[in-house]
Amino acid sequence: MAYERYIMLKNSAEALLSVSAFTRITLLTVAFLLSSLTASALIQDTKSYENGDSVDSLSIINQARFLLDNHDYDSAAVILRGNLATDSLDAEAWYLLGFAMDKKENLPSAMEYYRRSIALDPLFSRPCRDLAFLFDVFAQHDSMNLYLRRATDLDLHPESLYFDFAYSFDMLGQLDSALAYYHSAIEFDSLDNEAFLNIGAIWGQMENLDSARTYTLRSLQLDSSFAQTCYNYAALLALENHPQEAIDYYQKSLALDPTLVAAKLRLGDLYETLGDSSLARIYFQEFVETAPMIYLDDIEKTKIRLKANR
Repeated sequence: MAYERYIMLKNSAEALLSVSAFTRITLLTVAFLLSSLTASALIQDTKSYENGDSVDSLSIINQARFLLDNHDYDSAAVILRGNLATDSLDAEAWYLLGFAMDKKENLPSAMEYYRRSIALDPLFSRPCRDLAFLFDVFAQHDSMNLYLRRATDLDLHPESLYFDFAYSFDMLGQLDSALAYYHSAIEFDSLDNEAFLNIGAIWGQMENLDSARTYTLRSLQLDSSFAQTCYNYAALLALENHPQEAIDYYQKSLALDPTLVAAKLRLGDLYETLGDSSLARIYFQEFVETAPMIYLDDIEKTKIRLKANR
């Protein structure tokens, strides 16, 4: 059985946006400086700005952050454009407008506004980072690398940037580069269980099971309740011919995250190997009934197996 793996995309307090086969991270650090501002007052300020009334520029930026955090991208764009009409040199306003367009999937406009922000403030890391991921979406990887390196150089805490960089190379199949940047991530954060998990997953894919075990176990030590780590460790145990231990970890991964339906298929395989056709059938049937359409090929193959073993 070939090594199967889950690789993790960071999912922290950052805003997630998927616009292609790649899932990518865009960063918006939201400062809640408007905590005392009521929704009605915010709406009134926005309307005032639309009517051409003067509103303090910092207040507008704070309003825009608030609106973006609450997914009101159209209103945020209105007040940001109004601000930029009177202050076209505001790098953060251009960035936030780009972010709003990004979230609305108006990617050409987002790229233009990120570039304007960078031109005004070359030391501003966030538009560099987000522009890099847009280049990733458009498969312009030389430009992606350029802006991600720039963002990494500018960020005081680049560990998540290194992780994102590694993940992009991982998705491109450039595993040596991915490993290098995952290692950079754990140099900054030695407790990053997801980076250890992905390093282990890459070594498993490269059939270096000793290294795969070392890094997967480290991820498991850091967080034994992480379902994907349990799944990957189970895959390693199965390859090392420890079927009962593999079953235990596949079951644990399912208990922690019932959406890991591939574990049901793997459990069926293991029970079939052990000669327990009844349990194998139960897990195969559960897989067929619950797996999403991305598993269509496996679903059809499993249906054939179920019919053959009636």
